Amino acid sequence: MSDIVNTCKLWVCNRHSTCVVLAPGPTGTPQPIEPSQILYRAEYVSISDASRDLPGAATNLENPHADLLAKLPSPDGPPAQTAILFSFRADETISYVVNARSVHSVQARRYEAVGPNLGYALEGGIRQGTFGYFVVGSAQAANLWRVERVEVDHAQRYNFTLSPLRLSGGLPAADFNAITDQAIRQEIQQHWSEFQDALARHRYYGVVTSAKNTAESVLYYFLLAGGHISAGNRTLAKLLEKLALILSDAKAKTTVPLDFLAYHLIQKMRILHGRTHPGRVKLDGRAIEPELALTVAMDLVEVLRCAGLVR
Repeated sequence: MSDIVNTCKLWVCNRHSTCVVLAPGPTGTPQPIEPSQILYRAEYVSISDASRDLPGAATNLENPHADLLAKLPSPDGPPAQTAILFSFRADETISYVVNARSVHSVQARRYEAVGPNLGYALEGGIRQGTFGYFVVGSAQAANLWRVERVEVDHAQRYNFTLSPLRLSGGLPAADFNAITDQAIRQEIQQHWSEFQDALARHRYYGVVTSAKNTAESVLYYFLLAGGHISAGNRTLAKLLEKLALILSDAKAKTTVPLDFLAYHLIQKMRILHGRTHPGRVKLDGRAIEPELALTVAMDLVEVLRCAGLVR
C-alpha cells in the first residue's frame, strides 16, 4: 500500500475507464494510493499574471501533462490547506500491483514532487519571499489559492500553505428599477453584468474597471436627477467634486442618496482604476493584487446599498 503523504513520485494511468493513481510501495513497485487521493490540475501564476487575465495566464491547465496538486488538511485549520505539487516528468510503460495481483504494460504518466533546486518557476519567488497563487481546476472554471507559506519537509518536498481567494458572502441581488432613465439604467445594468462576469472569471483588473464604471454611472444619474449637473458631464473626478460640495451642504445633501462613505469608496475605485493602465503599473512598480481588487467589489456593493439599489 502507498500513500500520498510520504511519496516523492506518482504515476497516473487509466484502467477500465478508471483513473488510477500509483506511488512506489515498500519494494519500489507502483501500487495504488490508499486512501484514494483527489489530485487537482494546478498552475502557479505570479501576482501580476493573477491580477490581469487569469484564464489567459493559466493556459497549461488544459494540458494533459499539467502539474498535479494534492491538498491535505492544514495545521492552520480551514479554510487553509497544505498542498504538495507534483510535476510531470515522462510518459512510461509500467507494471503495478493491486490486491496482490500484477498488472503489466500499462501506459502511465510519471510525476515527481516539486522541491528545492529543481528549477520550478516559483523558486525565485520563494527565495525572495514573494509568493503568488495556484490556479486550480480549469481555465474556464478556475479557483485561485494564495500561497501563504512554503516549507520543505523531510522528503525535500515543498509544502505549500494555501488559502482560497474568494468574496466573502458573495454578491447581493441588484435592482436598478429605481433608475428611471431607461438609457442610463441599461448602461448601469451592462456595467454590473461585466462586473459579475469579471469577478466570476477572476479577471481582477476587469473587476476594478467595471466596478468603477458602475459607480460612475450611478453617481452621474443621481446628480443629473437632482439637477446638480447637466447632461454629458461624465468626468468622474468632476462628478466627485460636485458630490463633495453637495454633501457639505445640509440642505442639498438630501437630494442625493449617497453619503461621504460612498464618496470615498468611489474615489478609491477611481484611483485604483488609474493604476490598471500599463504605464501606471510600470511607474508604480507593482500590479493591483487580487485581494485588493476584491475589496473594490465590496466597495461597489456598499455604494449600491447606500443608493438603495441592492437587496
